[in-house]
Amino acid sequence: MISGFTLSLGCLIIPAIRWHLVLKSQESDIRFVQVLRWTWIGFFFKIFVPGGLGLDMTRGFYLMSNRKVKRLSSLSTVLMDRIIGLHSLLMVGFVSLTVYFLISDDSNRLAFFSWVLLSVSMLLIFCLAVTMVSRRIGKILRKLVPVRFRQSYDGLVHLYRSNRRSFFLIYGISLVNALLNVFVFTFAGRALGYSVPIWIASVAVPLMTLSSLIPLTPGGLGIGEAVTAEFMSSLQYSGGGSVSLLMRMMFYFWALFGGVLFLMGQRKGLPGMEAIGEKPS
Repeated sequence: MISGFTLSLGCLIIPAIRWHLVLKSQESDIRFVQVLRWTWIGFFFKIFVPGGLGLDMTRGFYLMSNRKVKRLSSLSTVLMDRIIGLHSLLMVGFVSLTVYFLISDDSNRLAFFSWVLLSVSMLLIFCLAVTMVSRRIGKILRKLVPVRFRQSYDGLVHLYRSNRRSFFLIYGISLVNALLNVFVFTFAGRALGYSVPIWIASVAVPLMTLSSLIPLTPGGLGIGEAVTAEFMSSLQYSGGGSVSLLMRMMFYFWALFGGVLFLMGQRKGLPGMEAIGEKPS
């Protein structure tokens, strides 16, 4: 249980490191301490916003409030960070299920449907990222951009194309975070007395994350647990819903500190901006 709590803390810190590196690739000089603060507050609001969009909305809000950043390029980092994080997590699940089907004769329909879902989702996310780095696709997409925004679009695309190498490092860090999430799931299972194989957890976590994006309940609460429970039960493993819920509660425990940081900023009258010396207008 202690191991799960410790690793879950890392799962909140690594996304801040990843986003900070993406921001640096866009020539932003925002300090890591501030990025970590915004991210932690974002995880707090992620609890309440349907579809888990609280993190992205919070980051976008603070970037828009910061006069020291180029808004368009900085806001694009929120989308790019989400793309990298989600794709790396789906990649872990996709590889695990692919290996499972290669070494097993199991014809489980739900497992195969899960593999198709992960594959299609991963492909769509990959295509979205390619539009930012591919010249040919970029030219096609450019025609869809309104004329008055094309200059900003060209500058934005150039920045991402000129920093391709740094994204290998960022993606590697994101893979580490995905694996940490998998281990948190297994430790949560052990705490409840369930033996959850790593490969099961590596598929359950992406499915839980993907289904939680459906904007029906705050943070996707209940939706991810139901999907995970159904997937695991189809493979003769019980406790999927309980394990998913405990994992979520671990993250909620740490995310509550983001609420404390937000309230501290509110009390000073400068939510999120006081650490970089901004003054309210």
